[in-house]
Amino acid sequence: MPVLALAALAGPAHSFQHMPEAVVRRDGYPDLEVDLCAIGDGRIVIGEAKISDRLEPTKREEARRCAALKGLIDELSADEFVMATTGTAWDRRTETLVNEKIAPAAKVTCAYQPALTSSAAAAVPGRSPSILLGLRSSPLPSKRRIR
Repeated sequence: MPVLALAALAGPAHSFQHMPEAVVRRDGYPDLEVDLCAIGDGRIVIGEAKISDRLEPTKREEARRCAALKGLIDELSADEFVMATTGTAWDRRTETLVNEKIAPAAKVTCAYQPALTSSAAAAVPGRSPSILLGLRSSPLPSKRRIR
C-alpha cells in the first residue's frame, strides 16, 4: 500500500523523492514507524498507508499515534499528512482524531483505493498504478476548516 500511495503522490509532481516505511528515532521519544516520507515539488509529506480503516486498533493507541505523528510533523515542518487506505473510507473515530490532533499542524489528505488490488494493477502493462487503482485525494470531513 505505501508504494501505491507514493505513486499517486508522485504523479502530478514535477520533482519527487521518497523514502517508504521509515523508523524515526528522536531523543526522548519512542521510535515512530512512518509509512510515507516524501518531498514533492518542495513540500514535505509524511503519511500512513493501511489496509484497515484505522491507524490503530484502540482509541487510546490511535490518540497516542496521532500525537506522535503531530510531533513529527512539527519537527519536520511537514506541509502535508497523507492517510491512504485500501478501503473506501476511514473510520469516523480515526477521522475525528486526525482532525483534532494533526489537521491544525498540516494539510490532511485522504487517499482511497477501490476494489482493484495491486496484483491486478501489476498485471496490466503500460498503465500507471495510481491511475489504475483510482486513488483519489480529498480532505477529511470536518466542521473545522483543514488548512
